[in-house]
Amino acid sequence: MTALDRLPADRQEVLREIAAAVRARGRQRSDEVSVRPGVTWISFRSARAARVFAEVRPGRQGFQAFLLPPRGELRDPAGLTRPAPQTQGWGWFRTKAVFREAEVRPAVSLLVQSLDFAYRLPPSRRRRGGSDRG
Repeated sequence: MTALDRLPADRQEVLREIAAAVRARGRQRSDEVSVRPGVTWISFRSARAARVFAEVRPGRQGFQAFLLPPRGELRDPAGLTRPAPQTQGWGWFRTKAVFREAEVRPAVSLLVQSLDFAYRLPPSRRRRGGSDRG
């Protein structure tokens, strides 16, 4: 059973809405964005960037999203972000965002910014993590 399967239908719908919006942004950039649910998380992967650019984890009170860009490079008027723990995502993810079901638009904005950031990474940093943390 995946993280998505364990969610109530209304929360599954929120994630589907987010995924659809992020996939649409990927299509605008000639990219195929795949969404893959795992046991505890849902990954968002860009075929063009050849990497996972976000990881979403359902929680009791909403969702946590782990994103590639450092917090200072994100536009976050809703104030959803904070630095990610260094142990998260093999050192790839620099920012953690916490959002509730009602905050779909700001969440989509943050995931799209993470997708756009993944396009700018040099190939040497796309497949490897941990060593580039500064």
